[in-house]
Amino acid sequence: MENGNNFQAQVDRHKAVIANNPKDIWTYTRLGYALTRLESYQEAIEAYEKAIQLDPCMYFAHYGQGYVYLQIKKYTKALECFYRSIEINPEYVQGHYRLGYLYNELKQYQEALTHLHKVIEIEANHGKAHFCLGKVYNALGRWDEAIFHLEKALAINGKYEYARYQLGLAYAEKGEHNIAVDNLQKALEINPRLEYIYDRLGRIYLQMGLFAKAVEVHRKAVDTSPRLAYLWRNLGASLVKNRQYKEAVEALKKALELESPNGISLYYLGCAYLGMGEQGLAKAAFENTLKILPEHKNAKMKLNKIKDA
Repeated sequence: MENGNNFQAQVDRHKAVIANNPKDIWTYTRLGYALTRLESYQEAIEAYEKAIQLDPCMYFAHYGQGYVYLQIKKYTKALECFYRSIEINPEYVQGHYRLGYLYNELKQYQEALTHLHKVIEIEANHGKAHFCLGKVYNALGRWDEAIFHLEKALAINGKYEYARYQLGLAYAEKGEHNIAVDNLQKALEINPRLEYIYDRLGRIYLQMGLFAKAVEVHRKAVDTSPRLAYLWRNLGASLVKNRQYKEAVEALKKALELESPNGISLYYLGCAYLGMGEQGLAKAAFENTLKILPEHKNAKMKLNKIKDA
């Protein structure tokens, strides 16, 4: 754990102070923070609770307790604590930010917008709030508003790879593929270990008809995270588009090893076999596709063509 020894030293020091002064509110709050960093979550909750008992208006402690509940995925409790922090101090930026962040994670977007806009009303250059607003507006399909806030986030921190990624998504949805590609490539320059960005870039290349480029970046995706079935499936699809049928079969079989059964993987497997001239194997793959996805129109069409041949 990063700086684990340092935080353990802080815990020991804070406990020593509290032993001499058991009503030291700030030291209980600092103890809660250090315990949180050590992932000693129950102890952290208890330390913050002691601070709150000594001073119910200690909004930092309510916030800290909420943050712990967020880490352990007790979201209702987290919301209660964050709300209590801003009831005590309505201008408390972090309380509003965490409410906006958590509501976004819970897909309660209007509530997220309320609190995130409050953050930038108080602190105009809050980069994370602009980033979260960009994510929310992307989720709502409001691309121009997403772009506005994501560009604000990047003006504050140009190395914010997640903001670059979200900006790329917004431009892709607007059909501005070249700008989307540029932003996704910049995100990967900052952090080349994000497999989902390679995957998204590959899917954009497919939309642009750049099949060889799609194959190239989908290969990087599976190299980065070889245990994720959807990455192998998307690599297989791009290989089919690029008429590399034998390699497509290998990739799609790997996808099915990791996640079987999957109708989309089976469909592209059928397409690959069809490209190789393996009618019988293609027929079986399309039939298996329809067992899982009975309304898959392309699988039905290709299967009927095989039967009519």
